[in-house]
Amino acid sequence: MSSYLSLYMSLKELWNDDSQASPSWQHLFDEWATLEIQADNNDKINNKKPLRAALVQDDSRHHPSGLRPGPQRDSVISSSSSGCHLPFSYIDKWWAWFKNMKTNGYADTIRNKNNDYHQTDNPWICGRNMKSWNCLNKIYVGFILKWQADYVVWSSSLQSNSRCSSHINENYDVLLFIDRLEYQNSFPKKSPKHNQVRIWMPIEPPTVIGVGLKDEFPGICPVAVNSHLFPTMPLFGWDDLPLHFRYDVEAFTANFKVATNNKGNNVVWLPEPQVENKRQTKEIVVALKQMSLKPVLGDGGHQRTTLKNYFDAIAHAKFVILPNLIRHSSGQIIADASMFGVPAFARKERCFSRVTQHPSLIWNKTTLLVQAIHEMVSTPGRFEEMQAFSFRSRWNLDYRTTPSLDRLLALLQAVSPHPNCRL
Repeated sequence: MSSYLSLYMSLKELWNDDSQASPSWQHLFDEWATLEIQADNNDKINNKKPLRAALVQDDSRHHPSGLRPGPQRDSVISSSSSGCHLPFSYIDKWWAWFKNMKTNGYADTIRNKNNDYHQTDNPWICGRNMKSWNCLNKIYVGFILKWQADYVVWSSSLQSNSRCSSHINENYDVLLFIDRLEYQNSFPKKSPKHNQVRIWMPIEPPTVIGVGLKDEFPGICPVAVNSHLFPTMPLFGWDDLPLHFRYDVEAFTANFKVATNNKGNNVVWLPEPQVENKRQTKEIVVALKQMSLKPVLGDGGHQRTTLKNYFDAIAHAKFVILPNLIRHSSGQIIADASMFGVPAFARKERCFSRVTQHPSLIWNKTTLLVQAIHEMVSTPGRFEEMQAFSFRSRWNLDYRTTPSLDRLLALLQAVSPHPNCRL
């Protein structure tokens, strides 16, 4: 464990370094992945009993980043032992359904008469958010699979539900609160009879600002899981634990046509421009055309297309470009590209650029971006090098490299000795 913690602290120091990214990033991530898989194998050999966890999200807003409201989900939750959680056993069967769709790819999505989106061959209704696989946001899949975690859907109406409170306090060693944290005030208080660590993982910078100081939420570990490299965390009194999202890479790539050699392809994928980056996107498009490349503007928010069409477009692009002025969570596009071995140009602040992309693909000015693209497409072997780098680094995204709950708690304690961070 000492070498594991030492590696993590080196990674955290580099994570917070504002200097230009370097190959040392990828070297550390590769080493991290290897150590994590080895540690997992040792746990299995020693028959180590795993801790139990649940991801917790507020259901009062029907937030799109978690499980969407739907008749099957509601029936499963209402018939569960506590009335407020979706057990891992059900999610596991649900995920198996996705993995068995290798012949048809992901289900197409259509609009019904109420203008809502739904999968034609899946009874789960996902609403408009098309970042989901089977209504579950793909960024949580790795944590759920690695930790075999349940999914707790909380609302203030459950505050008086004693069975639900007992289930939450007695059945989980670790709770990971997702996105907003204000609803934690109506959440069951910790039971003195059962030790439990409660951690917060914000999803967007506004959720950090809205939460305020950690002292407002007693019982929470003062070390937040920083999945997006938020620079605002220290300003609000939160220590941070860098932990990027993980995916089931093997299942993911098996469900789509993976482009293994895009050398002759001239398609470049960019997200549709927003008001803040319309001018920059236009400049990039003009420069690409001058290099005989074909820019394609896709729907990075998946609001007007199917998830299948989005992934097919990413997988068959020569490379991907993320404009500078774009929302934080759009960095998931970099991870999506990497899982197909597609190089992605983005800012150095992007978490997944550091995890999966060659340092020469990191840019901050349009002129430097154009220069880097010209070098990549005109220098013999350069594109193949970038593609191979991205394809190799995709395994740093695999859920098997996620820290086990035991090691996650050890990392928390390495950051802070606070008693709320240990069992």
